[in-house]
Amino acid sequence: QQQLHQEPLQLQPPQPEQLQPSEDNVGAAAGHEAATEAAAEPDPTTLMIQHLPKSYSRDMLCELLDQRGLAGMFDFVYLPVKFATGVSFGYAFVNFTSLEAAEHCKATLEGFKEWSDDSEEVCSVSSKTTYQGQAACVELYRNSPVMHDSVDDQAKPAIFSNGVRMPFPPPTKKIKAPRSRAPSAPSPTSGGGGAGGEGGDDSAK
Repeated sequence: QQQLHQEPLQLQPPQPEQLQPSEDNVGAAAGHEAATEAAAEPDPTTLMIQHLPKSYSRDMLCELLDQRGLAGMFDFVYLPVKFATGVSFGYAFVNFTSLEAAEHCKATLEGFKEWSDDSEEVCSVSSKTTYQGQAACVELYRNSPVMHDSVDDQAKPAIFSNGVRMPFPPPTKKIKAPRSRAPSAPSPTSGGGGAGGEGGDDSAK
């Protein structure tokens, strides 16, 4: 279950509740990012995993989830990165196939710091995301610039079925290329640290 999320492209990052899917992957992540308490689902399966090492890629996060006993339990993963540099913003959006799997993720990754590099980041997990479920996450990003052909695969959200990556649903309209300028880093933890979204350089969930 691996899918989409990104950062806002504004010199002054907007408040989470103001974030809307934008043309950039920043927008994408921004859209997905934090929402108000009322927006959270009663049984949230989509989580925002924060304070990841900036060196981590989407596939590295998937490997970590597999190692922590979550193999085959997630169907959407999106780790927003800056389009200009390919460096992540340090957070990701992951949807799990069940509430139990999501709870296991919280239990195993909250406070986690045994990274494969020398990072001193201490992981935290939040269920207060604007969009819940694989279908909502897919709809948020399928027409986003983050899915443009010019964007590197690692910067895009991915979906899975029983641990096997599946083709992402095609867009329903023409996708615009992401902006070339590098967006300012988003603030995923503000306003409750929801998983609303920042994204690669410019895409909003």
